Amino acid sequence: MDDEAVQPGEQRLTRRNERPDGRVHALSKGIGVNADGTCASVTYEDVVVRVDQGWRISRRKVLARRVPLKR
Repeated sequence: MDDEAVQPGEQRLTRRNERPDGRVHALSKGIGVNADGTCASVTYEDVVVRVDQGWRISRRKVLARRVPLKR
């Protein structure tokens, strides 16, 4: 198996806010390990709506961390 093809990662829903119109605003954070062993993180700001097939993301804003945190 190619090491770069499968990398560990995780995404967690950290906050949600249900609106009177049925939409849900959700904040999720994800972390991944790159092939070189470094880590990367991302934050998703989603608007989720319920449709006949279940819940679907209707809008997503991706906030990638571009500068590493200082120690």
